[in-house]
Amino acid sequence: MMQFFERFGTGALRWLTIGFWAVLALLGGLRLWQSLALRPYLAEVNVQPGPLYLALTGAAQMLTAGLALAAYLSRWRRGGQAMRLLAALWVLGFWVDRTWVATSPAVRVNDAFVAVFLAAWLLILWAATSQQK
Repeated sequence: MMQFFERFGTGALRWLTIGFWAVLALLGGLRLWQSLALRPYLAEVNVQPGPLYLALTGAAQMLTAGLALAAYLSRWRRGGQAMRLLAALWVLGFWVDRTWVATSPAVRVNDAFVAVFLAAWLLILWAATSQQK
């Protein structure tokens, strides 16, 4: 499997990693911004678990993704390890939210796809950071 990534090129892995963390940071920021901007509406329609929860989880996602991106781009010797830890924390937080908080049956429909996608993402992250010095 590693031969595939070697042929794919370290540059492509690097840009995939940077792009994915940037998108996650952007999505976390968007969740934070929308939960604050639409707070009266969300309270009116009684969104559960509530606008504050959405704002806090958006901020946590944005912070985690931003820190992982900074660790990956830094010259810090342990940047790859820090990014791996932050990726594991992000995935853990995602599944805790998805399993115990987002209890809507509509959310549960694509659990298998999400699990496969996140596993592939973690594999790419591990491959990208295993080549970092």
